[in-house]
Amino acid sequence: MNTPRPKNALLIALAIVLPIVLGCPGTNTPPPKPPPVPRTLHLLVIDDDNLATAIEQEWLARSDTPIKLHRSTVAEVSGASGKLLGAEVVVFPSGLIGEFAEYERIVPLEEKLLASEDFDQRDVFESLRRGETTWGRQSFAVSLGSPQLTLMYRQDIFQSLDLTLPTTWSAYQQLVEQLADRDALGNLAPPADERWVSASEPLGEGWAGQMLLARAAAYARHPNQYSTIFDLRDMRPLINGDPFVRRSKNWLKPRQPKPTHEHRHRLRCDEISFLDVAPWR
Repeated sequence: MNTPRPKNALLIALAIVLPIVLGCPGTNTPPPKPPPVPRTLHLLVIDDDNLATAIEQEWLARSDTPIKLHRSTVAEVSGASGKLLGAEVVVFPSGLIGEFAEYERIVPLEEKLLASEDFDQRDVFESLRRGETTWGRQSFAVSLGSPQLTLMYRQDIFQSLDLTLPTTWSAYQQLVEQLADRDALGNLAPPADERWVSASEPLGEGWAGQMLLARAAAYARHPNQYSTIFDLRDMRPLINGDPFVRRSKNWLKPRQPKPTHEHRHRLRCDEISFLDVAPWR
């Protein structure tokens, strides 16, 4: 992502170049051209030292263009006095996009770049294209792989029991309760001494709140409801409203939630889940 280029930088560059182009009066011999100096790309990575190191290693292995890597924290770049250290490309947590756009620390991406075949934005989740990487109606960033809630399931169980994939949270919850019973699985039931729960959901640090919002979204957002989490008129929080309270009370939590990275492993090994609502990168 490019940061805004100061107008005076372009003007100073032209002032330096013009005398060289025009040459000295009374001579037709152009001055010798200095060898081109490789342009250094300045990259800033915010709050992710491991990613910064990986980017630098991959860049140096694949490109001849020099790179200058800067590291910073959210605290150092936030607020009216925050600085991006003169970086041309910024890698940052998606929650900062509104602040960076409002303070004009980043500029919108050109539509022709987003529409190019090299980028192929159809491969990006729609929720990322239309939500996480945009501000207002403009795209200010591209995603490096933000985890998304994804529904995965055991196809063998669904085919054997002639089940239909749920399209609502109510239908999902009914299947969770139905398949919590080992006897309902027939020959696909695990041995009696092995653990079984019908669904595994990401309720670890940073994900339980997102699961609640996902479950309440269908009730909190509808054509006659313009305010979702905050009231548009006075910014009063609505998290204590009926949609969120009702969903939190009716939420049947899995028995022993595990860290998010364990969900897909458990599904592949047929240990537990027939359904797995897990973040997918």
